[in-house]
Amino acid sequence: MVVLLGVFTKPKDDLYAVEGNISILHEDEMYYHVGIFIWSLNLIGIILGEFVNRKLGKLRNEIEETELSFHMRPPREDPFQTGTKMEEKNDHLDTLSRVQISSLLENNNRLVANGLAWSYYFGYLKIILPKLHERIAESEWKDKLSSNKLFILMPRDCWAFGKLSDEAEDGKIQLVEDGVIEFEAERAGISKRSYRNNVYEIKIDGCEPLQVLAQYATPLCSMYDMSHSAEANLSVEDRDEQAKLFVRTLEAILRNPSVPEVRNKYDMKENSSLDSLDGIDLRRLVIILLILLPSNPVPREVRNICKDLDKNHGLDTLSRVHISSLMENNHRLANGLAWSYYFDYLKIILPELRKRIAESEWKDKLSSNKLFILMPRDCWAYGKLSEEAEDGKIELAEGGEIGFDVTRAGIDKRVYRNNVYKITVDDCEPLQVLAEYATPLCSMYDMSSSAEANLSVEDRDEEAKLFVRTLEAILRNPGVPEVRNRYDMKENSSLDSLDGI
Repeated sequence: MVVLLGVFTKPKDDLYAVEGNISILHEDEMYYHVGIFIWSLNLIGIILGEFVNRKLGKLRNEIEETELSFHMRPPREDPFQTGTKMEEKNDHLDTLSRVQISSLLENNNRLVANGLAWSYYFGYLKIILPKLHERIAESEWKDKLSSNKLFILMPRDCWAFGKLSDEAEDGKIQLVEDGVIEFEAERAGISKRSYRNNVYEIKIDGCEPLQVLAQYATPLCSMYDMSHSAEANLSVEDRDEQAKLFVRTLEAILRNPSVPEVRNKYDMKENSSLDSLDGIDLRRLVIILLILLPSNPVPREVRNICKDLDKNHGLDTLSRVHISSLMENNHRLANGLAWSYYFDYLKIILPELRKRIAESEWKDKLSSNKLFILMPRDCWAYGKLSEEAEDGKIELAEGGEIGFDVTRAGIDKRVYRNNVYKITVDDCEPLQVLAEYATPLCSMYDMSSSAEANLSVEDRDEEAKLFVRTLEAILRNPGVPEVRNRYDMKENSSLDSLDGI
């Protein structure tokens, strides 16, 4: 099971817990549920509240089917300075009505490009690019690659095959066996989040085969999924416009990145011809070349693939005015981030999560078959959840990992992991649960800490609220039946349940 706990309450002694599936509770059940959460106001308290509710027998059986729980951690420092009373509905989560859900899903889905571009930069490119050339140099592929560049394909129609080899006829592109450069990093509560780049071999008539690192831009996959989801309400025409804006915004970001190692290390080309490789439809692709080692130029054959034969059809170089304009539109983040989080993560991991737990060594060890996702109000996420607590009250469980892999967007065996954390509570048996942060909020925090992103703390906090509300609306109307109604959203505003957390 998975649990979604969300929080946007102001610091007060009282707790206002809002049940995402409130219709399944009777009034007396609601009383006990809220009463429990008056003291259970952080991750550990939320988990304890779940178990106490079960023991009291005050929740109906339907709540046991909940798969996902969101919990919003109060900020490290109170971001609210206005003293506005708790009763102001706009400042905390209340249960969304059908009208509100419809409004959230219909009014903002034509504005996803900005959030997707910034999330792709902070959540992926900024992480993998700075030391990619070092990882190449230290790998067995050091002298085998035809170019020390990462080729990121950006389809005009947003469709991405599982493997790039499906782009070509007659085996002209092949995934190289064991051709992978991989590293792991702590991020958003996942101790060994995997980042993989695959090696593909490209055969060109009359030339030596090329071996290059290549993949698709995953945010475009989310756009494609949105355009084929009735709930997302994104037309093909709007999708194509958002795809163009995504590319332009990403170019603007890469012109002014906050990480010096990334600055000027990209090259953007556009293709509109089939002349370079027979059987490969380059007309639907835009390719970004992320330049890592200037001393290793792009091979002539690859340059031919990337040459722009139709200037009027596509990208022109962004001027400083255009860059400035794109960078100032950063107050439209939440919608793109919420949809991307759903299509690129929740929709992938949730349907089979219960089965993976049942088949793992943690089947009888977990205190709850739920995934607890923390959503910090200030968007700050530690590398591990154990850093949320003093005195070791939260620890990463030894060997605590449930993972699986899928082939997606050109990455073979893309790894998804959920970590088990051990939570120590006074006078109680330790709890062992799956828990992590919502990674899109990490991107929001990075943006608010970056001068280039032009996102104030106040705007970030508003976007974070909208992210939670939009995600709730999406989960009320998911396109995957296995996800429908498998979440629970709570709101918390105190640290009383455990000293030091």
